[in-house]
Amino acid sequence: MKSDRDTCLESQFRAGGITMRDFVRQLLLSGRFQQSYYQCSSNYRMVDQVIGRVLGRSVHNDGERRAWSIVIGEKGFTAFVDAVLESEEYMN
Repeated sequence: MKSDRDTCLESQFRAGGITMRDFVRQLLLSGRFQQSYYQCSSNYRMVDQVIGRVLGRSVHNDGERRAWSIVIGEKGFTAFVDAVLESEEYMN
């Protein structure tokens, strides 16, 4: 949505100052995303949202959803975001 845009981040990306992966990472870890989505959603919901938006697919099954949820629970949301953005699937 227009209200969710980060024009400063967009400007950095357009100018070549950050990569697409850095752009996506910073959006997911932004205060706006944290307040509007992460803090008011379950770990399962966050897994569904991030996998859907970042990898462009649905979560394969409950096992995948649980596995990513455990990453969030044990290592934190930032570690989850980093793991998704460093995955072979994302890189491809």
